[in-house]
Amino acid sequence: MSAETIIGIPVVWHGSKPFPGEQWQPSNGTEGYCFIERWCGTCTKDKPSSEGKPFDDCAPEDLCEELAASFRGEAEHWRHLESDDCVCLLWTPAGGVYRCDRTEDMFK
Repeated sequence: MSAETIIGIPVVWHGSKPFPGEQWQPSNGTEGYCFIERWCGTCTKDKPSSEGKPFDDCAPEDLCEELAASFRGEAEHWRHLESDDCVCLLWTPAGGVYRCDRTEDMFK
């Protein structure tokens, strides 16, 4: 068994399981949107989510295969951990959260 952390969340790996915890799937659209905003919106693996790059302008390497798999219920790296946290094991931190340049700042 080995341990590491993803943004401060302890992830414990058990030798017999390929991934920690259980595969996680959102129970509704709101829960899924919140997960995508939190993880995909701050990850370098999906340019439309993290940088606002238009989907039609993306090369295959600009799109996250795991995010696409999630819409088929096949996101194996989306895990519900023993700590009750839900994480994406493929998450690679981007520079910051994408902000749409066409939306006014609500808190000027």
